[in-house]
Amino acid sequence: MAGTIQSQQRSILSEYPELRKPVVQGQAVEGEMTPTIIAVCSQTKPRTAEVIIEWPGQLRSFENLRLDVTFYKQGFSTNRFAVLWPIEKSKKARVIDQNMLRQPEVASGLELQQVALSRGDAGKNALLKLEGLDAGKTYFWRFLTQGAKEWQAGNVIRIEAPTCPVDFIERQ
Repeated sequence: MAGTIQSQQRSILSEYPELRKPVVQGQAVEGEMTPTIIAVCSQTKPRTAEVIIEWPGQLRSFENLRLDVTFYKQGFSTNRFAVLWPIEKSKKARVIDQNMLRQPEVASGLELQQVALSRGDAGKNALLKLEGLDAGKTYFWRFLTQGAKEWQAGNVIRIEAPTCPVDFIERQ
């Protein structure tokens, strides 16, 4: 199993060498629109928590945006996080350093699936929807913009995933 974990890590970093660029924390990104992030229970899937990320207005592209997510307070500084990048091509967030998250039950809460993506049009906001949150767990999110030599990180946003009950139980 260790060989598989190491090959997955090499795979994501060799597939996207841009992820090796340093991250500069807390710098304002010129022209960055701050997204709104909320965690809700799915309206179509019982017991499924979703996170909805919405940017005001339209985005020309998601090309230079990256989303990092962790449930460790110091997860970004200790490489215990997952990354969704490139946003338009990725259907799932992937752990950046598999060696830091060896336990499958730990990594599972970070394997978020992309279920909707829209740049926004006809007066609608740009939107990204993910599912796969662990119920009741606190998540930390950060958005980054790719520069020529570094990633510029916005503020870290804390969200608690809801516990979603079954809507009804069918009785016979």
